[in-house]
Amino acid sequence: MRTTGSDSFRDNVARWTGEQLERWAQTPSLLPPFLEKVSPRQKLEKERELDALLRKIPRTREQFEGLDAGRRAAVRMQVRTAVAKSLSPSRSDAAESFFEECERVADAFVRKAEEFDSALKEREIYQALRNQWVFNSIQHYLGRPVALTSSSFAYSLLYPYTDNRLDGPDATGGSTEAFLGWLSRRLEGVRSSDEGILVEKIDELLRMIEEEYPRPGFPEVYAGLLAIHTAQQNSLRLRGRFSPDQEMRLHAVSIEKGGTSVLADGLLAAGSLRDEQAEVVFAYGVLLQLIDDLQDLDEDRERSHSTVFTRALERGPLDDVTSRLLSCLATCHTMMNERGGKDALPSLIGRSCAILVLEAIARHRAFYGDTFLGRMEEFSPLRFEYLGVVKERLTPPV
Repeated sequence: MRTTGSDSFRDNVARWTGEQLERWAQTPSLLPPFLEKVSPRQKLEKERELDALLRKIPRTREQFEGLDAGRRAAVRMQVRTAVAKSLSPSRSDAAESFFEECERVADAFVRKAEEFDSALKEREIYQALRNQWVFNSIQHYLGRPVALTSSSFAYSLLYPYTDNRLDGPDATGGSTEAFLGWLSRRLEGVRSSDEGILVEKIDELLRMIEEEYPRPGFPEVYAGLLAIHTAQQNSLRLRGRFSPDQEMRLHAVSIEKGGTSVLADGLLAAGSLRDEQAEVVFAYGVLLQLIDDLQDLDEDRERSHSTVFTRALERGPLDDVTSRLLSCLATCHTMMNERGGKDALPSLIGRSCAILVLEAIARHRAFYGDTFLGRMEEFSPLRFEYLGVVKERLTPPV
């Protein structure tokens, strides 16, 4: 992505946001091409395999006390990866190698995170590990070695630290505004004093990125970080109830947040991106944002956070909006294949994302029509009754 300045970068982000918004509005209901029907017998066989895998995760928190927070998060991530592997109809050497590399990176990430801050909680490390996996998938997609880098570590940990500051019990309007102002200046390269351990940790993480990518030589990296910061600021407005005529504007906010989040991953993986690469990475981020919003439906409703799914639920069942999500998945898979996808990674990413969508449908069955549920369950590698509890076993407790 060759730009001549911050204005050009913002223009690109605005263009991709508009294209994704238009695609969402006009998309037909298409199933991803790699989804295949699974017989009841095959489902039961998969469930027996997963029962063995899930025994690695103790059912009570007391049973986890012998492990530290990082190890608990790593175990959950390893089992989630194993679940994705077991549900894939084909296991190529390239896919197996990718999973092995990701597991090696996760172990190294946990060790480094515990050295960086021994107070990190299991949920926070797990959240950071999820972004590290996305980062690794982009490394592989761009033809780069799958590895833990200073930038991937720092950017992944920024998520729990900034979330804690913005959503923590001590967050107020004034404190949030002051923190966002400090972070804006810091991302622009302006160092200023502030109090608090979280701020110090965030500053240290940003210095890791600056050491790997010195500002004068990598302007796009910092334009990308500012873009996701701006998008996150805008997303703070997605709280409360909104009138139907604001639907597209609100959805544009979510699109920009998701796209710029993973665009930053891509820039931190490569330093710069060609336009066609940046557009694919942006679309991948939008897809992951939409999947997260579907998965977090209950939590978002409880917190009065507005997403395309909470808004759709006010109008009725989620059949249509989830069909659109699957269409976005199909489109992103096609873009990855057409624009330089390496080996079998686009299909691997596509199947992993499809499992996340099916898992969310299974957990939110009350919000769908029976006909839609029956159709989707045909493509699920597990019975929805079984799949609906998998998320709970793999998500760290608060």
